[in-house]
Amino acid sequence: MVVATSATTVLAATTSIVDRATTLAATLSDRDVDEVVKALYSVSEPPPIKMVEIEKPAFEMPAEAPYVYYAGTDAHGNAVIWKATAAIKMATADSARTQEAGDEFVSAYIAASVMQGRIGAHWRAVFTSDPGPRVYARAFVIAWETKVALIAATSRTNIAWADATFHPGMPRAQVYDFLRSRDLVAWYASGGLPGSGCEVTATNPNRPWPVADPKMPPACANPAVTVEYTVGANFACGTEIDQGFIFDAEDRLTSVVDSKEHTTCL
Repeated sequence: MVVATSATTVLAATTSIVDRATTLAATLSDRDVDEVVKALYSVSEPPPIKMVEIEKPAFEMPAEAPYVYYAGTDAHGNAVIWKATAAIKMATADSARTQEAGDEFVSAYIAASVMQGRIGAHWRAVFTSDPGPRVYARAFVIAWETKVALIAATSRTNIAWADATFHPGMPRAQVYDFLRSRDLVAWYASGGLPGSGCEVTATNPNRPWPVADPKMPPACANPAVTVEYTVGANFACGTEIDQGFIFDAEDRLTSVVDSKEHTTCL
């Protein structure tokens, strides 16, 4: 029998591990976060990770992780993950529980991968130390989500700044100077259909800060550029907005065009 639990009950039960992980997350550097998150993506890479997944009814799951739980290593050296699939499905009715289930899932697989040595002995030793792999893994999830939220907020601020700052007639050099002042990068935007001479090729690569080139076909002698902004991400997908800058034959800005949000998943 699956025991239904309220959002309040679940969130209260997970407070202990989340509180400890949140405190730990504040001490982690961006470099550490990026390195450890690689462990999650290494799960599907060869050689196969030694891991077993065990389905559990909700009432057998620990209070601190009611949906997905890293249960350590078995006698055969396999990482063991417990999953309560029925409880996960029930969680989709509530956004807070959906977020909790997702965070537990990612935390469990990061812990399993690190403890299997997928990113080296150093991190395995760190995760083995107090407060243990479950808290460490959750801390890295929290730190990564905090980092992504900051990147998304900065992106939206920069998009609004660009929309208000740039106007027709600005020379390319001035556009580039303004973009560089915000640590933004303008990339060559393919300016035509295949065969036009403007598409990205080995001799006309996707490159930052392209300049006018009279040797190119007229359609792309004054290349358009794109600035890419990350406005959201989870551990499987990223959402971006592309901001296009179009220049005329005098290499002056004619328009700035913001794309719709688009999502790419692994």
